[in-house]
Formats: sequence, structure tokens, C-alpha cells
Amino acid sequence: MKGCDFSMGIYTEKRDQLIEKIKGLEKRIASDTAKKKTLEDKLKEVSRLAMAEEYNCKPRELDEIITSEHSLLQKLRAS
Repeated sequence: MKGCDFSMGIYTEKRDQLIEKIKGLEKRIASDTAKKKTLEDKLKEVSRLAMAEEYNCKPRELDEIITSEHSLLQKLRAS
């Protein structure tokens, strides 16, 4: 029985190590996901500013243009 106890100890230790590695990866995934979200939000804002620059208007004016274009598109689809 001693041989069995020794083997089980090795596997228990290995299992615990793998569990710790998985937990570490899960923490990194959560952290990386949060960083990715932040970068995506920054990208959206920079893209919006670039579009405003392209159309030679202020970002708020761009929002108004997009809203009016969207309303016009909905009216065209309805008719």
C-alpha cells in the first residue's frame, strides 16, 4: 500500500500545480480582456475623431450628421 500512497502523492501534487497554472491563466485572460476592451474603446474614439477630421467637422457635428443620415435611411426604407 505504501507504493500506492507514494504514487497518489505525486499525482496530487501534479494536479495542484496544474490547477494553479490554470488559475494564473484565468487571471491573465481576465486582465488581458479588460485591457483589450480599453483599447477597443480608445480605437472607437480615435476612429470617430479621424472621421470628423475627414469630413472637416467637429465630433458633435459628426454625431448630428450620422443621426440625420440614419433617420433619412429609415424613412427611405419605410417608403
